[in-house]
Amino acid sequence: MANKMNYKKTRRFEATRKKNHLLRKAMLFLALVFLIYVIFTTFLVDSFAINSVSMRPACEPGDRLLTSTLWYGAQIPFTGEHLPGIFSPRRGDLIIISPPYKTRASFPENLIQLIAGFFTGRKKNISLARRREWENDFVLRRIIALPGDTVRMRNGEAHVQPQGTPDFVSEFSLSLTEYEILREAPPEGWSAQAPLGGQGGDILLGEEEYFVLADNRTGSLDSRLWGPVHEERIVTKVLFRYWPLRR
Repeated sequence: MANKMNYKKTRRFEATRKKNHLLRKAMLFLALVFLIYVIFTTFLVDSFAINSVSMRPACEPGDRLLTSTLWYGAQIPFTGEHLPGIFSPRRGDLIIISPPYKTRASFPENLIQLIAGFFTGRKKNISLARRREWENDFVLRRIIALPGDTVRMRNGEAHVQPQGTPDFVSEFSLSLTEYEILREAPPEGWSAQAPLGGQGGDILLGEEEYFVLADNRTGSLDSRLWGPVHEERIVTKVLFRYWPLRR
């Protein structure tokens, strides 16, 4: 009888030990996959989903974009430091930025961001602090002017004086990428000189500063309201839209 009880205990112990062993292997495998994901999305490519109309007509809500941190240099996780990039930002580039109203993420927020991205396949807007509905951790914008350029707004269109040149020219003449913009007249009584009013004084960009705009110039937040965006706030460059496949 005692031998039979000992045999059953041994069987249960062996079964528990095997389950624990399989659980440890599964956890190690998941940790390895997560590490590969972090390395891949931090230093190679990542995916972003569009959730606003600010970049119409180029991008619609629900679009998914493939981006690469290799272009401008990947940000080292949890540090805010950047590695050297392959290329420099150019006029017309579509970029993902951390907007100026966004404070530097805490360690828990960064960790949650990585975990959420791991399970959803794209970066998510995650914040542990209270914020307004329109605030986002990441936004899609287009580079209009580079460090040293001078920018002025006329009827919702940017005119740029490149550093070392005497004249202002249309943003479309300088861009290496073709694109369209949406613009409407400001509401009645809205001053043309007010933010998003379509007009603006000259802005000289300093070192490592960029002027970025939304393609949908009506009601979108960008450098017309924020002012120039510092290079450290550029997260990654958009390569192409991969979903939907056709429009």
